[in-house]
Amino acid sequence: MKYQAPFGSLDPDAPYVDRNTPGATRGSVPPAKAIEHPQREQDNLIRAAGITPTADDLSQVTRAVRSGRLNYAAAGGTATALTASLSVPLLAHSAGMGLRLLVSTAATGATTLTVDGVAGAIQRPGGGAIQSGDWSAGQILDLIDTGTAWQLVAMPASAGVLANSAVWTVAGIYSWVPPLGVTRVKARPAGAGGGGGACGSSGGASGGCGGGSGEGVYTVVPGTSYPVVIGAGGVGGTSAGNGGNGGTTSFGSFISATGGGGGGGIASGYSTYLGTPGSCTGGRINFTGGLGSAALTEYTGSLIRFVGGTGGACIGWAPSTQYARQQAWAPSGPGGGGSAGGSSQSTAENGFAGADGCLALEW
Repeated sequence: MKYQAPFGSLDPDAPYVDRNTPGATRGSVPPAKAIEHPQREQDNLIRAAGITPTADDLSQVTRAVRSGRLNYAAAGGTATALTASLSVPLLAHSAGMGLRLLVSTAATGATTLTVDGVAGAIQRPGGGAIQSGDWSAGQILDLIDTGTAWQLVAMPASAGVLANSAVWTVAGIYSWVPPLGVTRVKARPAGAGGGGGACGSSGGASGGCGGGSGEGVYTVVPGTSYPVVIGAGGVGGTSAGNGGNGGTTSFGSFISATGGGGGGGIASGYSTYLGTPGSCTGGRINFTGGLGSAALTEYTGSLIRFVGGTGGACIGWAPSTQYARQQAWAPSGPGGGGSAGGSSQSTAENGFAGADGCLALEW
């Protein structure tokens, strides 16, 4: 709105003066614009905030300014090229101007925003390019106009926060489909544990090894089906035999954790056979499973007996088991190796089966 000088003034910035009869000063005569334009501006401000002007409410300008509606818009366009329109159209970039934007699509990468024809890139705080997952559909972004771009005041609250999860703990083949707006997922697999070895009445068997484990974050496409495979735990050894190997757990082609090897069985004496622990590939963090232990020797007078070896741990999922003087111990979590049976009471014992693998997804 332009300043309107008194009627008849040659100076476009001339001030208004009051009438002074004793001093023979004539009061300023305001032109029509001096009265009409301020009213028009205030009327437009009130209407732009979604308020209907009325002569009975003298706080409408205050409420219009406080509403924040003038710099709020719902975005249209595509995930990487957003568009928006303000109630009072933006004519050009205005450095320092704040903007609140409701987005209907999740961030999938570098993104531009055009407001009333004024375009610029959306940037992370500090000026970095937007990355997949920086915001979710339905969030409100707080932006500042830098004069050439739209920069986030702070990363949206949900960026990096994983609000949903799915877990599979039973051996089998499954699938997972990312919901609309989900473009990244964190995966944590555990390979299945190996079975413990069996012992004869005077033997000492070794425990099964733990499965491999790890974790990683991967880019996915909403609506696409990704296979989930959960490895089966290795069977426990019988009749002084070895325990079975655990199966592999995998998520698509992204990450895979192999199962732990079975423990060694023996009829008489001390088994020196130890299986191979599971491992993990494809994760940003990859762990090798715990090794199953050999038996312990137990002396009772002149008699020598054996305590069955422990089942190996699966890091992040299951600790190792206890030693077993008689019946073998079960694993305490996914991917754990089964313990070996012990012959401390001069009885033959079977090994315990390893635990099935596991996969946890978070998004």
